[in-house]
Amino acid sequence: LAVTNTHVIEGADEIIVNFTDGSKLKVTKILGHDPKTDLALLKVEPKQPLKAAENLEVVDRLGKAKDDHLYTLGDIYVNENLMDLAVSAYKRAIDANKDQSLGRPLRCAEVLLARGAVSHAHELTDHVNKVWDKLDGPDKRRLLKIEARLSMAQNGGSQETAKVLDEVVKLDPLDGEALML
Repeated sequence: LAVTNTHVIEGADEIIVNFTDGSKLKVTKILGHDPKTDLALLKVEPKQPLKAAENLEVVDRLGKAKDDHLYTLGDIYVNENLMDLAVSAYKRAIDANKDQSLGRPLRCAEVLLARGAVSHAHELTDHVNKVWDKLDGPDKRRLLKIEARLSMAQNGGSQETAKVLDEVVKLDPLDGEALML
């Protein structure tokens, strides 16, 4: 439910409620309005993905969520631009199965970075580094390239960025992406 002034919605064909977190929901029904007090009561319903997220959160709280469920939850939150919740879900997914391959956690970090959620991607890569303390091969190079992009986004291509990219090139001198970064 949402409350607004009647004069704000008067004559509107469509009403969208803007919340302080940046989310927006379409009003499904005007439950009542009083021109005398200039108040209107509006009904808004969460989008379907948020209902799915709600269900997945319940499954997690019951202790029944698997890593796939939590990655899906994080993806829903990313699509709804709720990055803090997304990172939390991704970290829980990593913690739920420490034997998983590194591919999915790295994809999540890349998605966050691509969406401009630099601090969130950094938080996730820090968690990946804590859980997988000994990496090698393609996963190590992929993580290092993500870290280089993060460093570039935060510091504009500092010495730290050069150091990380140097490490990638040492692992694979023919890595064209690292050479271009």
